[in-house]
Amino acid sequence: MADETPKAELMIEIINNNLSVDAVKEKIRQLETEYGENYILDYDLEKSGIEIKPQNEWDEEYYEKVKTKGILGIASKQYFLYFAELNQYIQAQRQNKLTEQKKKRQKLVIVVIAIILICMITLILLFNSGAESKATSASEFQMSSVIINDYFTIRGE
Repeated sequence: MADETPKAELMIEIINNNLSVDAVKEKIRQLETEYGENYILDYDLEKSGIEIKPQNEWDEEYYEKVKTKGILGIASKQYFLYFAELNQYIQAQRQNKLTEQKKKRQKLVIVVIAIILICMITLILLFNSGAESKATSASEFQMSSVIINDYFTIRGE
């Protein structure tokens, strides 16, 4: 009986997204050279219970179903190639989601910084206008004192 470890290792490499479809083809060629031409059989995926879906219907749930089939022992050439393509697609989708989330966080940080700056500017303006208002009050008081003194000086008192 042939050693199944290389097939399991191939599956793990695909899951870890270390192999592209072309790399899987090359790995299969290497395994067939090392273990014989029929080491990885070439049989129809649908006969092994995998529902083939078009790429626009691939999602996480479908990915997990196909991955589980491989973990349970489906190890045909078609399976490895199909799963590698599916895995690359799902990994790209995950990366896109992470990028979108990162962009949303960046926008949120910018909005928060803008709000903080607006609050700081508003406080500075309020503080300065309050200081100006006190200064104005003080100058008005001095002006009033001068007017009163002038009034009394003119009257001779």
